[in-house]
Amino acid sequence: RRWPGLEIAGILRLSLGVKLIATLARFAGREDSVDYHRAGSLLADSFRRLDFVVDPGREVPGTGTVRYLTGLVEVVTFENEFATFAVFSLFGFVGLVWFVEAFRIALPGVDHRRYALLLLFWPSLVYWPSSIGKESLMLL
Repeated sequence: RRWPGLEIAGILRLSLGVKLIATLARFAGREDSVDYHRAGSLLADSFRRLDFVVDPGREVPGTGTVRYLTGLVEVVTFENEFATFAVFSLFGFVGLVWFVEAFRIALPGVDHRRYALLLLFWPSLVYWPSSIGKESLMLL
């Protein structure tokens, strides 16, 4: 069954817009991400001096890994907290797009548009991986 106007490219564009709105919502109510941002900002200073052997202050693997990766992103975003939020949100979005593509390749006869709609607009997958944190990294 075909859904007029809901081709996969349109679904992706719409879901990216929804994801950006969720990023704004998560940014307004940030919790754990403040810790990741502060730690990442400190680590970014070291990374700019090409010192990559640093102590993130927490265990690796674990919270320290998220802090370390946040520091790497903050080098590129110049420690702008919202830009770092947007990059992590994009990580989560790209991961979901890869899930849709894997589904399309693995099950070519199945309606992948329906799967894309379900996955890309599932509230938990839109909201939680839209900030600095482990959720977006797990999807990537």
